[in-house]
Amino acid sequence: MQDYSLEVLALRRILGQGKTYRETIFRILSAERVSTSSVLELKRTVFGVLRRYFSLSHDVEKNFPSYGRDSDERYLLLLTLFLLRQKKEREEVKENFLRTFSGLRLVGDPSFLFDRLSELGKTAFLLPEELKASPYAYNALALEIPEFLLHDLVFSYGAEKSKGIALSLREMPSAVYVRNVFSSADGSLPGRIYALKRGHAFLLPKDCNTRKIPEIVKRTFYPVDLIKLLAIDQLSIDGLSFQALLLNQRTPFLAAYLDGIYQDLPQISVTPVFVKEQRYRSSIEWLKEIGSKNVKPLLSSLELAKTYFPEESMDFVALQGDDVFLGKAGMRPDVLPDLTKKDMQESFSRQTNQLLQASPFVKKGGFLLFLNAGITMEETRNVRESFLSLRKNFELVADHVLLPIDEGTEGGYFALFRRVS
Repeated sequence: MQDYSLEVLALRRILGQGKTYRETIFRILSAERVSTSSVLELKRTVFGVLRRYFSLSHDVEKNFPSYGRDSDERYLLLLTLFLLRQKKEREEVKENFLRTFSGLRLVGDPSFLFDRLSELGKTAFLLPEELKASPYAYNALALEIPEFLLHDLVFSYGAEKSKGIALSLREMPSAVYVRNVFSSADGSLPGRIYALKRGHAFLLPKDCNTRKIPEIVKRTFYPVDLIKLLAIDQLSIDGLSFQALLLNQRTPFLAAYLDGIYQDLPQISVTPVFVKEQRYRSSIEWLKEIGSKNVKPLLSSLELAKTYFPEESMDFVALQGDDVFLGKAGMRPDVLPDLTKKDMQESFSRQTNQLLQASPFVKKGGFLLFLNAGITMEETRNVRESFLSLRKNFELVADHVLLPIDEGTEGGYFALFRRVS
């Protein structure tokens, strides 16, 4: 018999415990026996609730104010209202709702609650008339984003562009792939081509199933964030050596791309540093598969990296900042719900400190690259200016904000600095 207990568990982990959508689904499926059809339904329901979190929350909190924000009752109400508005079979939804309510021993009259939900579910979400007196609150609710974030976007980009940005944060992004220069197999991909100075990047449509494209399966192409390609295109490495240190990495793709660009130099070494062991081990296997020989992954925290490498020893240092993943919200529905202004302020301070820790590794004349998925001033310009005010021996070479609406890809930011003294 089916119920919604796993969906409630998923929402509890994501909204109550701050876990990611992907990690949550993986953990649940690893611990529970779930049929193939139920897996798809679980993913769709949780994803949909997170995408429409603000409007669903508004109706649930208005009509069921006695339930706390982190209660299982509230999570069940959210997903049930979502399903009813998706025109799911009412009686089936009711049976599953009642089973879940009983199985989790929730508080309240389940029949009364469902009848009220059923009435709400007969119509689409209606924006409250009283909010029209507060344009930011009204539009933020219509766009399904936090109100403070709409303020930040309008301040940075203006009202009209902010609307497009907000809508793009709820869309699945297109994927960017680059040719694997270590592969001898010829391949071609459909999609739009970016003519970068050192190669080609292919932008695949978001409805394209990359797992079935032979060139990707054979490792002839691999994924890289477009913001990273745009950043590396600004590099100008002269000389015989290229000693690169990539800090706080989550994937080996940037390391492999750099290795491909500079593989002909007589002295090249690329060290991606991973914080999580699982990512570190999977990167080793992946680099072996594509044939990248100059990349030597390391498992270490940012703080301990100084025990492995001396100061002023690197031609190039790249830092992946620990941001709030706003530019990746299209793929991560867990980003926007419960995002606060405090989260953004802490992100600014955290990434500024990370840049300060990374800068001593850069030799005179070397480059320091800062990357993240930021799109607001807090995680882009403010971090850049704060770093430059504290490290007078660095100058800005180039920076760029890639918005999700620009190319339909994930949003992000890079700032490339050079050490001048």
